[in-house]
Amino acid sequence: MMSRKTFIHPPGMLRFTSDFQLKLYDLSIENPTASLERLREPTIFLGNNPASVEEVRDVPPWGTYLPAENIYSDAYIEMQIETGDLPKTARVSVQWRAVDDPGDNVSTTPVGIIWPERLHIVIPNETLRTFEGRQVNVSYTVHLDNADITFLPYRLVNVTKRLVYSHPVIEGVTDEGLDVSAYPHGLTVNLAAIENGQPYQRIGCSWGIFRMDGDLLIPLYDLQQSIPYEAGTKYQYAIPPEAYTGFPHDAFCMCFCSLRLVPYLSIYGWGLGGRTFPLITGKGSM
Repeated sequence: MMSRKTFIHPPGMLRFTSDFQLKLYDLSIENPTASLERLREPTIFLGNNPASVEEVRDVPPWGTYLPAENIYSDAYIEMQIETGDLPKTARVSVQWRAVDDPGDNVSTTPVGIIWPERLHIVIPNETLRTFEGRQVNVSYTVHLDNADITFLPYRLVNVTKRLVYSHPVIEGVTDEGLDVSAYPHGLTVNLAAIENGQPYQRIGCSWGIFRMDGDLLIPLYDLQQSIPYEAGTKYQYAIPPEAYTGFPHDAFCMCFCSLRLVPYLSIYGWGLGGRTFPLITGKGSM
């Protein structure tokens, strides 16, 4: 059974839904004496672990975004490179170069391929943190016996700055829960302005009512709202009285705010915090 006290949800990575895509590009070869005529664009993947990654996509007009939250939360980040068009003896290295200072770069040690399997090269989080808030040119180099061939054009990646935010404040909720009789006309969920957000983002508020049947979570009510991100703006979500009144005495609410870190439907989002709390409906509710 659920404890009858309020539980505070910490911020952090959330998981949603997604699918994948692969792009193929012709190559302008940097070394004209090399024998390769084309290479496949390098792809960047991100997830909690190698088994749960998704591609970091390029979405016009925004481009490619790599969230600093992922870099600083020890997410798993790798580049994947198709090897079917490469000689079996080729070795590959990847490069990340800051646009504002090409001398500020990360380059991995060349590794051999297992032809024709896709090559996975892990990029350590700590090596990417120097690029926070900057644009980076990402590519890879194929090392042959007689030449080095670099994929062109570089892929431009925007590494965001970390978000600065505070936990949402749910009107009327105390450590004991929400006294529903005190708010017959509705209440609000308030979130202070968020720094370092992106124009493609929407700030969401999820309000759900549930009860437990043994170990089974039973949903009773769901309300989803979102507001476009705007720098310096405070966010307020109106919660109508039907969202918390008239439910069984053992019902409780889960409310949290979140946003998507990238400009596409991703399995990962970022929680801005929230609370789980009981609904105090009068005598016998506790």
